[in-house]
Amino acid sequence: MDAIRNNLLVLDEKMLDKETVKPLTVAEFSQLDEQTLYLRGVLFADKECRTLNRRAGDVLGDLESYADERDFWRGFFETSGTIHMPSEPEAKPRIRICAAREIMLRFRKFLKDELDKPCGFVMNGKIQMNEFDKNETLARGECTPDSRKAQIIVRVLYHGCTVSRDSYKRTADAIMQWKG
Repeated sequence: MDAIRNNLLVLDEKMLDKETVKPLTVAEFSQLDEQTLYLRGVLFADKECRTLNRRAGDVLGDLESYADERDFWRGFFETSGTIHMPSEPEAKPRIRICAAREIMLRFRKFLKDELDKPCGFVMNGKIQMNEFDKNETLARGECTPDSRKAQIIVRVLYHGCTVSRDSYKRTADAIMQWKG
């Protein structure tokens, strides 16, 4: 074990040689940070996490580490939600997000904090809930906001981003341009 540790230390010293490793610029670091947070959201949207099939305390504890980061929520949204901008002239944008109620409540808090006002994520005075498992022990929060609210959510998640799935980014750009 000591031989492995010593080899890793030698490797680390070689990797830190000024000729082989260039420091990151602020822009490069910012993009790397965005990619990391986005991928954390993608991983968090795994069915075991988003439905709280893993121990809820572990999942919610992990969530709090990233819950204030829009790049995290964009990755989560692109994995557990849908985005649609129909091509018909009178068409309205639609998004849909599915996760456990506790996660949906935290997403709503993120949006409220970002907008510093109620975001319209609440429908008819409560989060729209659907039972989805046979035992009815877990509830899935499902958000399908109206077109204006969908546009606001898309703006929060996508305005100025550099990391996203191409298909979602194209649709998000169309939604952000939508005049309704």
